[in-house]
Amino acid sequence: MKIPTFLKWGLVAAALYVVLGIFSAQQQPAPVDMTYSELVKVLDEQPSTITGITVINGSNELTVERKDQPVAKVVLPSKAGEQLVLEAAGKNKVPVTAKEAQAGFWSIALSILLSPIVLMVLLFLFISRAAAGG
Repeated sequence: MKIPTFLKWGLVAAALYVVLGIFSAQQQPAPVDMTYSELVKVLDEQPSTITGITVINGSNELTVERKDQPVAKVVLPSKAGEQLVLEAAGKNKVPVTAKEAQAGFWSIALSILLSPIVLMVLLFLFISRAAAGG
């Protein structure tokens, strides 16, 4: 049984899609952990070392960008803790941005792996209907 050329290229394209999706997700370095107390201390004593704070909506986490240091992840104790950090950042003119929470690893992995399979099934259905004359 000879495999049709378009099916071979479809499999190659699906494999390339999966490989590129996996490697593009791994390019960003993981943030280091920073305690809430450390963040408050840095905001009070050395606010100029912080280049920006990003609040992640729907989460009790934020990220802190610092000069000459890796991005840090801070887990906030409560909404009141977030409010104190935002007030200190505003007082010290530290830029604050907000962004939506990112999808988890498993949802990304499943979408990368299932997308080509769904496309192949749809292609198969299209070809089988065309061959049946309907």
